[in-house]
Amino acid sequence: MKFLIYEYKVMSGKVTTFIADSTSLEERAKIMGYQAAVIGLGFIIGPVLGGFIDELGIRAPFFFAAFICKSIYLKNNLRKQKMEIKNKRFLRGNQTNLTYQVE
Repeated sequence: MKFLIYEYKVMSGKVTTFIADSTSLEERAKIMGYQAAVIGLGFIIGPVLGGFIDELGIRAPFFFAAFICKSIYLKNNLRKQKMEIKNKRFLRGNQTNLTYQVE
């Protein structure tokens, strides 16, 4: 349990720093408020959802958490692959245009 508390303390500082660096001064307070609200909702909804999923079996919450993590990973990986394909097409198109301009 202490490991999870330590991990939360470490990650909360990094998330706050990321939000502060990536938002404008006008939006910063609103986005940090959203972050605090989501963390609070997670502390409320997480145990309730885990209790309902536990009715399926003692291991079901772990499988559910693994499924959620894998889904998020695959979604982000798919988005990254699509961006790489778009970048390759864009670069290929620009190289072709440059070749025509040189000739």
